[in-house]
Amino acid sequence: MAAVYMSTTVPQNMKGSNIMGRHTPTRNSLRHSRMIVVNKNYQTPRRPNPLQIKYPLLAKVLLIFQLITGIAIAFLGVWILLWAPNTRIRDNPYWSGLALILSSILGLILIDFRRVPRQKFREHCFTFIRINSTMLTSVAVILSLVAFVFAALHLDNITSSHTTCMPDNIFTSPNAACICLFGAKNSTNHLQIQTADEGEITVGGFEFHYRDLSCKEVTGVWKYILIGSTTFNVLGFFISLLYLLLLCVRRSDERKPYAAVRSQL
Repeated sequence: MAAVYMSTTVPQNMKGSNIMGRHTPTRNSLRHSRMIVVNKNYQTPRRPNPLQIKYPLLAKVLLIFQLITGIAIAFLGVWILLWAPNTRIRDNPYWSGLALILSSILGLILIDFRRVPRQKFREHCFTFIRINSTMLTSVAVILSLVAFVFAALHLDNITSSHTTCMPDNIFTSPNAACICLFGAKNSTNHLQIQTADEGEITVGGFEFHYRDLSCKEVTGVWKYILIGSTTFNVLGFFISLLYLLLLCVRRSDERKPYAAVRSQL
């Protein structure tokens, strides 16, 4: 009997009494069928998405732009601090730039974080970073909006047709500190401006002292600095707000079931 089986041309795994019926799958045939299905349905490996957001690549791009915007605002703040150290804090937007930088750095760490559910320490670190990143992003949204409002109002006062700027002392030097009267609807002479203290509301409007800037610098370089601060802060506001909205759009858990392999009759 063994000699007959060894001499036949039919493969041993297909040799049987019911050769015309349904084929009984063997281990090798199942492995071969599984390899065919895997090759047909092959997908590229997904990038790590610990937050399970729907658009992780877009979120990462937004964080990079947020970092660039924060660096630009911080550089502008350092320039103002070195050029005019007596500038008010509300007019120096370094605080919004720092918030954008910290928020973007934590967000980039969070996007590329590799979670290991079995390691509790890594899960605790992930939760800590996620909470702080969300809080910092919310703070960055608020601070960017506040800095934008301050810069826009200051820029509107400087470029207004009712603004009058004069040197603090016209008898010493034209490059002396400048005093501007905002909202002066009537003509106001230099003596009326000098009699008011800084920030005092006078009859002709609201006066403001620029201790480190001349009137030429106020209407020149300082105006362009305010334009830059307004632009960068409004960009930081919309970028941070859009990133917060992306965090709310979660990806649905799409797990494709194994494809069934049908055998031919």
